[in-house]
Amino acid sequence: MNSLNRRTLLALFSGTALATGCRSIWGDSHLSGDVDQDPTPVIRHRWEPGKDADYKKKFIQAVTLLKANDTRQRPAGDPQFNLSWNKILKIHQMSCQHKNWFLLPYHRLYLLYFESACQVVLDDPTFGIPYWDWTLDLELPNEFYDAPALQMVRSLEKGARLNEAEVGRQNIDKMLSIVDFEHFHSFPPLTIDSLPTQVEEGDFERTPHDSVHNGVGGKMSNPSDSPVDPIFWLHHSNIDRLWGMWLSKHLDSVIPYLTLSVDERLHLAPGAKAWGETAVGLDINLQHPTPLVDVPGIPDLPQFKYSLAPVINRSSSNRSARTEVLVKDLIASDKLPYLYDTDGGLNGGTVNAIAIASAQQGANVRKPRIRAILSGVPKISTTLVTSTVSIDDVQKKSLHERMARPNENSASIYYTQLSIPLDETIRQNVRLYFFIAAPDKIGPLVQNISDKSHLAPEFVGVLSFFPTNPAHQHGHGDPQKTSGSIDITAWLALYLSRTVGKELTLLAAAVNIKDGFKPVPLFAINDKAELNINLSLSDPL
Repeated sequence: MNSLNRRTLLALFSGTALATGCRSIWGDSHLSGDVDQDPTPVIRHRWEPGKDADYKKKFIQAVTLLKANDTRQRPAGDPQFNLSWNKILKIHQMSCQHKNWFLLPYHRLYLLYFESACQVVLDDPTFGIPYWDWTLDLELPNEFYDAPALQMVRSLEKGARLNEAEVGRQNIDKMLSIVDFEHFHSFPPLTIDSLPTQVEEGDFERTPHDSVHNGVGGKMSNPSDSPVDPIFWLHHSNIDRLWGMWLSKHLDSVIPYLTLSVDERLHLAPGAKAWGETAVGLDINLQHPTPLVDVPGIPDLPQFKYSLAPVINRSSSNRSARTEVLVKDLIASDKLPYLYDTDGGLNGGTVNAIAIASAQQGANVRKPRIRAILSGVPKISTTLVTSTVSIDDVQKKSLHERMARPNENSASIYYTQLSIPLDETIRQNVRLYFFIAAPDKIGPLVQNISDKSHLAPEFVGVLSFFPTNPAHQHGHGDPQKTSGSIDITAWLALYLSRTVGKELTLLAAAVNIKDGFKPVPLFAINDKAELNINLSLSDPL
């Protein structure tokens, strides 16, 4: 099959024949003569403030029609039998992926399904989901407060702005410059090299993905129910656009994750799959697509398998078959049926299919990574977590040489076991601001956190909380704790070129961004939270 055909996808998933002869979304499928096998890609437009645009009217109309289908009694053979707002929401509730490296491909497939549903109810195959470029437009579009079909209860009031530290140009440029695949994409459900820290969220998922969900608030701050808010689709369309830009810029980082190397196939468990070889799926029936297993050698640590392959009930009462697509097919430039109107000239934002084919033929060799940890003793107060690490002169010289080669080496803060606020209102407003500084600089930093702190040279990142409940937990550990990474490759390279100090203090400060950035009691003295500098190197220090 030359393209991921939208009508074929929709027909397979809905269990209804939108075109005769459709058998699968792979190469043996064919459509009736009135449907183009390789349709012209649809265009996804930016939702521009103050612009009276046809794509806005169509989106509002599509949402209105899908919501209307919730109350209509359609016969089982109707092509719109499953095309209702609540049934599309249920797909996400039952099969979504968060806190692992399937977040982005899963939601790309989910966007394609929603786009297909809109095209059907609109009877318009040219419709493309708009996107909200929150970097240009920090305010949520007015139409989502004014148009009845788009209204929701949200904590982000009309005219209020998202936090620039999380979605502003400085942070997005940093995200797009990250070279390390896992630090950008989030981490695998079962790490290839079994990192003991078991981090879950990478930089891009932590912010901007999570931070916009929480910044909007209301249902958007609930991972399971967030698609009930129409702004979900514009947010994820922009996430998808930026992901495409990253993929196009960092092809060399992507290729090793498309297939397992020969050595990996020899040493990993039978059936283990690389990111690109794994299928992500939409399913309206199953709540948890992957069983928990014990990792050999770590008997007390339940983790997830690579494969998402549950048994599907295909009884006559089940009119929603499972739709699965391999990750590598969701990033192949000759398979996606859409383009974005602006993405830095990287239309489609997808990986070159020739490179993918080369990788599939075994051309890729995953260079063994050397993981080094610079750790200190964590100190915890109710509002702060700190950890001071030492870097001697030999380490400093060695690190300086390696950080000058960011395509080969990278550095991140790994934060683990940080508490998530239990109160939903507090959670939506609390952020953890991360800094690295000489120990004597920490006091002034803590006392002066503000909406301008992201401009400080010591600032390295923000954490916004986006928890999953126990029944919806996709990561490794306690759903009331969070673990992840903050890329500091560029920061560390600059620091090593300028500073002579041998100690660095890592700091995570809990503040309320809606209450003057005041400190928030979040931690307990007996918490097991940690902050470490983790290095991914091509050769030893």
